[in-house]
Amino acid sequence: MSSPLDLALYVVKAIVDHPDRVEAELTDQDKGPCIRIRVVQEDKGRVIGKQGKTIKAIRAVVNAAFERSAEPEPGCTLSKEQGPFSVELAE
Repeated sequence: MSSPLDLALYVVKAIVDHPDRVEAELTDQDKGPCIRIRVVQEDKGRVIGKQGKTIKAIRAVVNAAFERSAEPEPGCTLSKEQGPFSVELAE
């Protein structure tokens, strides 16, 4: 994976029924970088999961992968000081 955004897209596309309609963007918020994910309405429940367990797991995987990387991948402009990532489902 070349970036946290790519990893988040990969994971979300693997669990939804309409992977071709998944969109994600990386934004900068006061708390740090945020990956906003958009899916069709019927896939939102799959991404959120029971009691939010799936979206929490996605956050954990994205942050763990970014923290474990020895050096940023080519093309990734984020530094470890910018983490942890917030991953949220867009309305």
